[in-house]
Amino acid sequence: MINKKYFTEFGEQFLLVESDFLDEYISFINNETIKSICLNSSFGYKLKNTLFLQKCPKIEKIFIVDDDINIEGVLQNFDLKFLSSSSMVNNKVDFIHFKKLIYLAIDYSSKLLNINKLTQLEELRIWKLKDINFFSQSLLYSLRKLDIIQGNLNNIEDIERVSCLEELDLHHLSKLQKIIFTKPLHKLRRIFIDSCKNIVEVGGLENLPNLEMLTITNCKQIPTCIFLNKALPSLKRVSISYTKILDGSENLITRFHEYSYGGDKPIIANFSS
Repeated sequence: MINKKYFTEFGEQFLLVESDFLDEYISFINNETIKSICLNSSFGYKLKNTLFLQKCPKIEKIFIVDDDINIEGVLQNFDLKFLSSSSMVNNKVDFIHFKKLIYLAIDYSSKLLNINKLTQLEELRIWKLKDINFFSQSLLYSLRKLDIIQGNLNNIEDIERVSCLEELDLHHLSKLQKIIFTKPLHKLRRIFIDSCKNIVEVGGLENLPNLEMLTITNCKQIPTCIFLNKALPSLKRVSISYTKILDGSENLITRFHEYSYGGDKPIIANFSS
C-alpha cells in the first residue's frame, strides 16, 4: 500500500512517489487524476530514470529534487505546465513542443533547445546559463519572473527584450559588470542582485517607472549609487548590504521611504517591517 505523502513547494502539493511501489503509484495517479508529483530519493524514489511517467499522461507538474535522475521520461509529456529539475539529459530535447509550460527551473544545457522560445512561460529559474545570445533571440513574451543563477552573463542589455518582466533576480554572476537599463520596462517592480562581485556600473533606473524595490547584497563594492538621484516615483524600498559604495554617495538612499545600507554591517537603516 502506498503512503500518499505530499511535498509542498511554491504553494503547491506534490505527491511523493516511492519507486518500490511504482505500479501502485501509477494506478493511484491515473485513477485519482493526480497532476503534481515529486521525485526525491530521500523520500523513496530510488530509480535513476523517469520512464514510468510515460504511463501517467495526465501529469502536469513535476518537481525533481535529485540531480542524477534522467528526465527524458518527463520530457515525453508535451502537456507539462510546471517542471523543476537540475538533472541533465543524454539526448537533445526541443522545448518548442512544450507549448503549455508556465514554470521552468532547470540547469542550462546546450542539449535543451529553444527554452527561450516558450511564449507562454511565466517564470524561469535557470542555472549556469552559458549562451550569451539566450535573450537576444528570445520569444519569452509572457515571462513575469526571471531568476538567473551563475553563468556567463556580462550585461543585461538583451534582458530588456522581455517586456512583461515584473521581477528580476541575478545571483552569483561573476562576469556581470554593467546593470544598465537603456529601454523602458514598464512592468518591472522588483530587482534583486546577489553575489555579483564585479559590478562597475549601475544605471537607467529612471527607465523603470514602476520599480518598487531594489536590493543589492553581497556584491563586494559598487562605484556609486548616484543612479538613485533620478526621478524614481514608485521606488519605495532600497537595500544595499555587504556592498561598499566607493564614492561615499550612500546618503542618497535616505530619500526613499524604506532603506538600509551597510558595507560590512548596516550603518543606515529605516525599515518599517
